Amino acid sequence: MKKVLVEFINTWAGCDGYTHAVEATAAKYEDKVDVKIYYAGKNTEYIKKYGVIFRATLIINEKKKIQRLSKNIIEKEIALAVEELDKGGEL
Repeated sequence: MKKVLVEFINTWAGCDGYTHAVEATAAKYEDKVDVKIYYAGKNTEYIKKYGVIFRATLIINEKKKIQRLSKNIIEKEIALAVEELDKGGEL
């Protein structure tokens, strides 16, 4: 079964609230969403995929990049991706 890939790049300690929002929202769709959290300075594998990132960034299915974040935006973007998956759309 295909799943939505949600990646979050946490660039500083002030982004921890967004990290919790990503994890909590993804937990609602646990069988449909895979989450990968990267911490700048600790994890470097995201740099090969996306380059150097200086702002907290949510990436959906390795394609859609969102840098203007809020809890509502995170919830909306993950819900839209799951809805697209349910419709059989391209991931």
